[in-house]
Amino acid sequence: MPNGTTLEQFRTKHGQAAYNQLLKSVDDMGRKPAVPDNRALSSMALKMLQQPQASAKIKVANQARVRGSADVPLNDEGLQEAAQRGQQFAAKGGLDAVLTSPLSRARNTAVSIARNTGAHLQVDDKLMPWKLGVFEGQPVENVKQMIAKIATDHPEQKIPGRSPFSTSEGESFNDFKKRWLGGVLSPLMQAHAQDPSSKVGIVTHLRDVLAAKSWIEHGARQDFQFDHHDINYETNSANEEKPASVFRIHPEGGKWNFKEQDMEKPEPLEAGIYLIRHGKTDWNGNNGGLTS
Repeated sequence: MPNGTTLEQFRTKHGQAAYNQLLKSVDDMGRKPAVPDNRALSSMALKMLQQPQASAKIKVANQARVRGSADVPLNDEGLQEAAQRGQQFAAKGGLDAVLTSPLSRARNTAVSIARNTGAHLQVDDKLMPWKLGVFEGQPVENVKQMIAKIATDHPEQKIPGRSPFSTSEGESFNDFKKRWLGGVLSPLMQAHAQDPSSKVGIVTHLRDVLAAKSWIEHGARQDFQFDHHDINYETNSANEEKPASVFRIHPEGGKWNFKEQDMEKPEPLEAGIYLIRHGKTDWNGNNGGLTS
């Protein structure tokens, strides 16, 4: 296949704007100037174009893949985790309400919690993870450095294109922050300050958890700024960021705290906002699935 052919295919499939963004993405990351016969860029475009057109339910066991807006369902282990979380929340006194991302892996986790606790369930599109366009469905190892580079050094840059698995167009990291932190979490924190006895659960995704954690640890600034370099989006292996993890956000001593919760302990839930990662999917791989 002649050099550049895959780039032309990419342009035809995703459009001129996505094509320009793809060139800019690679160029901005310190590679050689992006031109149509650039072998590295052609290879990247080819890999993205060759993504199977089948349903996101395709089995890709043992290899972590970038999910983003892709509607990847819970696997058997994830369904068990969802059921367990529902039982644990009920045993610990339940929640007043549960909010969830519309993606099935989060929604099914939330349904289990709501059914077990009797909490009101609300689906909110603003709880979607960072929408990662052409990266969605790609093996994490192939694209993690590019995603981290965009988040830390080019947060205003929209992720180009849309993969065959995507349910939404890509977005910039800044737009993701404004949508999630500004549109959901900050208002909930303000509401909790007015009703400090409330207990609200949010079933969400890894990047939502990581962004919330870093933002709160940097003072929960109202301009939603924090040090993006504190977040290694694709390689962090802390236990607290595994599927089905639970975190409590609450005010204490004049500031907001973010702390992992041990759901195995019998103590009742204290007041606060609970971030709940959805259960495991086949796109998590064997390492706990540190993708969104």
